[in-house]
Amino acid sequence: MKKEQASECVKELKVLVCNVHGIRQRRGQEDRMVEVAEEAKRQKRQIVVLTETHFDVADSIRFGEIAEKNGYACFSVTRAMKRFDSGSGGVTIMVDLSMRAKEVRRSTLEDLIWVCLEVGKEKLYVGGVYLVPNTSSRADKVRNQLAELEQDLALYRLDGRVLVAGDWNCKVGEIASEVGDRRWTRRNVSDTVDTRGKHIMGMMNAAQMVVLNGIRDTIAQYTCKPWQSAEGDSRQGVDDYIAVSADMIGRVSELEYQHELRELFETDHSG
Repeated sequence: MKKEQASECVKELKVLVCNVHGIRQRRGQEDRMVEVAEEAKRQKRQIVVLTETHFDVADSIRFGEIAEKNGYACFSVTRAMKRFDSGSGGVTIMVDLSMRAKEVRRSTLEDLIWVCLEVGKEKLYVGGVYLVPNTSSRADKVRNQLAELEQDLALYRLDGRVLVAGDWNCKVGEIASEVGDRRWTRRNVSDTVDTRGKHIMGMMNAAQMVVLNGIRDTIAQYTCKPWQSAEGDSRQGVDDYIAVSADMIGRVSELEYQHELRELFETDHSG
């Protein structure tokens, strides 16, 4: 997603969002960490939101070093690892080193982090969030995560503009974004709506945030490749989203879906 005319100094901000499904180093191999950082640099993305990094603290430090060599500052929230845990969850926000950025908050519950960028004379709060599927053993934490997110949106909307993105593991179908008397209709390859999707759309509308998937010329596309359900049928998901303050809509261009990143990043999600 490109954001145009963000300030007098920055004509556009390019943002990449992807569930990387684990890029922590194993047996000393760092190839996937390097590939992600180098691809972000190649695409000239100023902001990158990665979910399901599966980092532990050591991994986040090492990835920060790799990212810095490619021109990025890194801000990561990790999960406490259990014995024999090969990694789960985790969110990392990468910001171009040419921009002033600082971490302002991370969730005590895991998988939610906020960074504040100074873009010209403006403040832009960038949030990265990963919500586990309803089938996860951690699903009982999602309600509290969403309550935290709702409070954060209300707080940061008072002080600047806001962008929040990640894998929310929900289905919003064609529920419109509505702020005051403005309404953005949504076109989606899937009309499936679930309880979490309804809740999140209500929360976003109340916070004057517009979910960008499917509101412009490009229909909202599947972001998670087909998988076999418990019932034995093949399913796909529109699970990854990006939302911005309503007053930023005039600066936002078309979303681009990068299905080729599935192979490059060895993940089951598109960028």
